[in-house]
Amino acid sequence: MAVADPLRLSLVPGAAAAPAAVARALAQSLLPVEHAGPAPDWLMPGQLRSFRRAIAALERHRGALLADPVGSGKTYVALAIAATLQRGRTTACLVPAALTAQWRDVAARLGVPLEVGSHQQASRNKLPGSTHGLVIVDESHHYRNPHTRRYEHAARWLLGRPVLLLSATPVVNTMEDLAHQLLLGVRDDALRTDGVVSLLATLASGVSVAALGGLVIEDSATAGPRPLRTSTVSLADPQENTLAIRMLECLGTLRLSTHPPTAAVVRSVLQRALTSSPAALVGALRRYRGLLLHARDAREAGRELTRAELRAFSGQLDDQLVLWELLDDGTGRIELALEDLDAVAGVLADAALAAQAVDPKMERLRRILSDETPTLVFVTRRETVRHLRERLGGPPIAWCTGERAGLGHAPCSRAMVLGWFRETSAAPAPRCLVVTDVAAEGLDLRRAARVVHYDLPWTATRLEQREGRAVRLGSGHDQVEVVRFLPPPALDAALRLGEHLARKAALPGRTGLGAEGLRLWRWRAALADRLGRG
Repeated sequence: MAVADPLRLSLVPGAAAAPAAVARALAQSLLPVEHAGPAPDWLMPGQLRSFRRAIAALERHRGALLADPVGSGKTYVALAIAATLQRGRTTACLVPAALTAQWRDVAARLGVPLEVGSHQQASRNKLPGSTHGLVIVDESHHYRNPHTRRYEHAARWLLGRPVLLLSATPVVNTMEDLAHQLLLGVRDDALRTDGVVSLLATLASGVSVAALGGLVIEDSATAGPRPLRTSTVSLADPQENTLAIRMLECLGTLRLSTHPPTAAVVRSVLQRALTSSPAALVGALRRYRGLLLHARDAREAGRELTRAELRAFSGQLDDQLVLWELLDDGTGRIELALEDLDAVAGVLADAALAAQAVDPKMERLRRILSDETPTLVFVTRRETVRHLRERLGGPPIAWCTGERAGLGHAPCSRAMVLGWFRETSAAPAPRCLVVTDVAAEGLDLRRAARVVHYDLPWTATRLEQREGRAVRLGSGHDQVEVVRFLPPPALDAALRLGEHLARKAALPGRTGLGAEGLRLWRWRAALADRLGRG
């Protein structure tokens, strides 16, 4: 017998309600699953949803990634989750070495037992050994490459343990970055009931997956008062472009290598140094000359230069993983053009003369800093830090390179230098802090009202991390100015930095993250917020 309306056999209508109430109930049904228990009282109202959704994901999948925006207080949310799930037991936590003291201080202040290990210790297989249960991995994008020792050691250690990953920028170079991080805590088929047979295969194919909302938590709602960002660009002047063209021609006289990928790596190191400052180019050329001498000595001793030795020379290119993938020919050997030993001396002499001349790029920075606004200046090279410290003029500038820190020519502790930019105080403090990307992750430098990208990095992730040092909860500023220094056209054409940044900036949206990712899964919560209350 045919049934005219099959739904009548399975649905029991409830009491009649007004259309608005029905619409409100439908909207509320779209909300992701949330933990129903109480939250620690230190969380702000805007952090509660991330707390509840992350716990629900951990209880269902034993893994979750909290991707709330930079500066929204993910440390406090993670410690609230640890306090709730661990019930007084000590929680293990892996963080960048620069953030270990910060994590210990916050955890002690909140009364959450924590054993902190660093990413660098994980690379040496030194992992927290006396804890059970939940593990927190901060800045988890450092675990996006499964071929590193850090990843291999951590993956074995994390087997069977629930894992909470924290990163506002988990997608760096490819969509696979996200999959590799998630697989530290969840099975590859964790979303099989949603039709995703393999997380890794799906993301590697570039397919957008709405079901990721069950594992990745990003609440773009305002967790608390954070300053707005205003963005401007500073264009290179014709004098800079003329210098860039001349130095590119000089670099073009170097053969570098008959192996194209090797030549590409060395060329990128030299061109990136030129983008930073003439002093940085001098430093890179000296290192290249040293590498050539080392390669010559190695050949005379009957061995070849190794991939690891080239990587040590070019360490600033770690984010440009595609170059390293091209280098892997299975032998691990590297070939350099030893005849460059004669040519590099002339190129180095020209670069040294340019380093002594007036630097128009630095003059652009001097004009910007003249208003005495507290400013963070991010550079990619230690030589550029020294170049600015010695030649910028005016009051001594604070600086930090990871290994060293100081005020002008006077060395100071790293903690002291960074502390000047954490809080506003009545005591006099420097107005400018020049740093390499050692300070681009996790640190709270909320006193700054301006962030200057003096050098552009390889990835949009790094830009976001830098700006997040100042755009933070608790900042006393209504807005933070972001200034991006664009390279001379000749250098931009050679390196295609703008193209790389634009391409990589689009990747998070395809995984549901950031402003462009709202359409993938966060529209459900946004619709519930809009229609589920009124």
